[in-house]
Amino acid sequence: MSYYPDRHHPVFFLVDALNALGAKAEFARDERTEGAWGMIVNGRTVVWFIDNRWPHERAKEDPAAERLLAKGALVCCAQKRDAERIGGKWLPLAATPGYEPLQSEKTSDVAFVGYVRDAARSTILIDVAAHHTLALGQNVFGKQAVELYASARIGLNVPTNYYDPNAYDINMRVFEIPATGTPLLTNALPELEALGFIDGKTCLTYESPDDLLSKLDFALSDPFDILKLVGERGFALVRARHTYRHRARQVLQWLQP
Repeated sequence: MSYYPDRHHPVFFLVDALNALGAKAEFARDERTEGAWGMIVNGRTVVWFIDNRWPHERAKEDPAAERLLAKGALVCCAQKRDAERIGGKWLPLAATPGYEPLQSEKTSDVAFVGYVRDAARSTILIDVAAHHTLALGQNVFGKQAVELYASARIGLNVPTNYYDPNAYDINMRVFEIPATGTPLLTNALPELEALGFIDGKTCLTYESPDDLLSKLDFALSDPFDILKLVGERGFALVRARHTYRHRARQVLQWLQP
């Protein structure tokens, strides 16, 4: 089962980008990829593990990764720590195609797009809504998500199960929010800097729920309008480094003989 709409999974975006660059790529999720989300690129097997930081996913995907690596497949992980654990390549997610700036009246302080299925995320969003106007979009993708971000002064990322040690994912929101020109506020992770996301420059980060609320209070009341600068710089960063075309080029470089 996938919570993504048809062809909205990151693997499909990568397949399309590879084909746009002249490669011969097709989606695969069968015995060639050990059942993992992947593709065949110029005759080579490539898999991309998105969520194998979670124990229930790791239990089946890590052994599959070991077998694939032994066969000479290119094994990528969306999270750096997972790539290091299994000996694969770190291939972060990227900005979803079609996510771009949209002129819109700011009708809310904060926007969050994503499912709310766990207590940690729910509690944090309730606290945010108690202090600021929150636009919440569940089961929202594509144009609807872009419109929601465009209507807010800040786009918020709260990872699933925030307090869990495995909640170290740099997820799609990290790239999608700045792709719309909306300033990103996300949980602090050491991997962010390697991707160019610097607190106070190309994004805003928080260390705890209390810090999140403090950052919101400061940013929304800042007379120097730091949000405008963060939004512009975040947008420029994503366009320069974090599209699926960038990820496709990296895959082709790794596949070179």
